[in-house]
Amino acid sequence: MTRTVGLRARVTKEEYSRIQNRAILAGMSVSEYIRQTALGAPIYEVLSKEERQTLTGLSRNLNQLLAFAHKGYVHARQVEEVLAAVKQVLKK
Repeated sequence: MTRTVGLRARVTKEEYSRIQNRAILAGMSVSEYIRQTALGAPIYEVLSKEERQTLTGLSRNLNQLLAFAHKGYVHARQVEEVLAAVKQVLKK
C-alpha cells in the first residue's frame, strides 16, 4: 500500500530521543513505530543476538529435559530450573 498522506507532530528533543530509542528497541523506523503505536498495535522489543543465543541454548536444554522426563529420567526440580532461566531471559 502506497502511503500518500503525511503527518506532522511537534515534539521536544527529549521526546524525540525517547521515541527514537523505543523504535530502535522494537527494530522499527521512527515512522513505523509511530504508525504502529497510533493504530494500537502491540510493540515488542527485539532480542539481541546474545539473548537469542541464550534462549536457543535454553530451549535445547528444555527439549532434552522433556525427552528424558518422558522416559522417567528427570526430576521436576531440573525442569523448574530451566524454566526459571528461560523466564529470566524473556523478562529482559
